Amino acid sequence: MFRHAIIARAYYNRKNTEIMSKRAKVLTIGDSNKTNKRVTKPANRKCCGFFAKSVNQLCMYLLGNGASLPADVKERLGADFDVSLQRIGRHALIDGCCWGFWTGDSVIPMYATEFFGLNDERTSEVKIGMRFYQADAKKPMFVEVFEIDGISVYRINNDEIRLEAEKRPYYRKVIKSGDEITEISVDQYSVLPVIALYGNDNQESYLSCGLKNDIDLYDRIMSDFGDNLDRANDIYYVVQNYGGANLRQLIEEIEEYRTIYTDGDSGAQIKTIDVPYAARSEALRLLERQMYKETQTLDTEELSGGGLTNVAIKAAMTELDLKADMFEWQAESFVAGILKFLNLKKPVNITFRRRSLINDAETISNIYKMRADIDQRTALELNPLIPESRIDEILRLTENSVDFKNRRYYGIRSN
Repeated sequence: MFRHAIIARAYYNRKNTEIMSKRAKVLTIGDSNKTNKRVTKPANRKCCGFFAKSVNQLCMYLLGNGASLPADVKERLGADFDVSLQRIGRHALIDGCCWGFWTGDSVIPMYATEFFGLNDERTSEVKIGMRFYQADAKKPMFVEVFEIDGISVYRINNDEIRLEAEKRPYYRKVIKSGDEITEISVDQYSVLPVIALYGNDNQESYLSCGLKNDIDLYDRIMSDFGDNLDRANDIYYVVQNYGGANLRQLIEEIEEYRTIYTDGDSGAQIKTIDVPYAARSEALRLLERQMYKETQTLDTEELSGGGLTNVAIKAAMTELDLKADMFEWQAESFVAGILKFLNLKKPVNITFRRRSLINDAETISNIYKMRADIDQRTALELNPLIPESRIDEILRLTENSVDFKNRRYYGIRSN
């Protein structure tokens, strides 16, 4: 998982490993008795961003609005819980797994490239985890060992391993009494406070072997196409009735002077090279459609135009919804694992409000048609132009207004 996560991270950052390994070819022309001529052939490295687009689309579609939880529970999870959830979800899709460390008042992301868990051989539960980091290859490596009762830190320098910091508990409580501050340890955890969020049921990176091969082929065609353009971006002069001395002279003349000398009648002709375009364009189009289809990624170009109805939009987003359903199971399990540390007295319903593309005018028109059958809060919640954070404020201002008393004016049924 660690090795594959490194590769997937490179593809996410548009540094595709297959194309980035491509190097410019340097040809040496001549022999040992003469001055050699070095000719450099172009090596374009075009890396597409499809993998990043597909990952970000799924992550923000499901987790862009955070987790819908009661306000008091959300407050206990920390102000930045939704942001941490989005980061953990994104890296779960990239790496195959990402971990969330519950510190007692917030969740800290720990990626698969820095943390791994050791499963119990009988229950398969993660009982021990290790987080490793190193500032530089010449610097020592530090390893934090996560156990149920606390964290200990080890230092690895060459072949020497020594304890850097004694085990400390995860949660400490500070008690102030006048000028004295007392710190006591609170052993409140019965399981490891590090929860895994997986990108799928297989616990593998979203960069599958098939998708990686499709991206490599797409990038190779684009890069080779750029190479051909570089080699054929100028005109060539064909000078007749002149014999070239040898192959070396011919290549030098082509590379430096864009000139080819031949025997025959005297004169000069201007020639250009036509780079094959139609076949490459068709291959790129087919590959792109294949990647969209296999990864169930929404192609927003299909939703262009302002006349699309909500029915047509929902039909185009069916595949994305199916993929989001699979990922939502993992996200819900992760949030439920974090909530266990809050010791809640009653179960909490975990939901995610997905970001969707809709025809706003059609939606608002439908709300107006339903106005006699729904209350004002429901109407505001359905309105795509009104953020959820402003609903309570709008209701409060409306209730204080004089016009609110006139129910027939608003068309609202009395509760």
